[in-house]
Amino acid sequence: MAEKILLDWGVMSYLSVGEGEETILYIHGAGNRKEVWQEVMENLSGVKQIAIDLPGHGASSCKYEESIEDYALRVEKFMEHLNLSDVIVAGHSMGGAIAIKLLSISSRIKGAVLIGTGALLPVNPKLLNGLKENFLETVDYMVKWCFRKGVSIDLIKRGRELMVQAGQEVLYRDLYACSQYSGVEDLKKSKVPALVICGSSDVMTPPSLSEEVKELLERGELSIIHNAGHMVQLEEPMFVAEKIKVWLETL
Repeated sequence: MAEKILLDWGVMSYLSVGEGEETILYIHGAGNRKEVWQEVMENLSGVKQIAIDLPGHGASSCKYEESIEDYALRVEKFMEHLNLSDVIVAGHSMGGAIAIKLLSISSRIKGAVLIGTGALLPVNPKLLNGLKENFLETVDYMVKWCFRKGVSIDLIKRGRELMVQAGQEVLYRDLYACSQYSGVEDLKKSKVPALVICGSSDVMTPPSLSEEVKELLERGELSIIHNAGHMVQLEEPMFVAEKIKVWLETL
């Protein structure tokens, strides 16, 4: 069910599905929106699930943020407003970076699912320049990198539409924020259990980045989904949901 809440800095939109002892809060990646989690949420039952539109994305009316840390603070305020506690925070790519920052700033986090992300998220300056100078052509390149070879044309179109709808300024600012981020110390200090997921064919955030995240964590578990790319939650939502379900049973 789609809902909106008014905070002191604007409206944030979110999807809320299901009920259960555990609460999962999903955070999308750069230039995306909450609907990228729809299929995962539909395949995971017995859990309260919430997927948010970050500020400046999707149906959230408030302005985008300039840094990963500022996004994390907004998500913390969102959880505070809904009085959420003992949350499993699940983030993809930039959303994973935000989740990693939340490990340090929030006492509401019980565990984390970190998908297609890294302790660092370097961005090629040519990509940033491309988004400024030739937005649509650069988006076309990015979409190709986001999915494994051989995915359906419909999925490619869906990925492209997400980025185009986000717009030039939002996508550029998201990727710039990623390029300035470091979650190394946040991961080292974390005591909460975390599931790290990556597609074996991810070229945007290769499995080596997920392996590094797992090694930095005190209580990390790594799961590689074979024949999947960066947008693993869209390519293989059933597998992602199953990985999360099995991991939740260990908490």
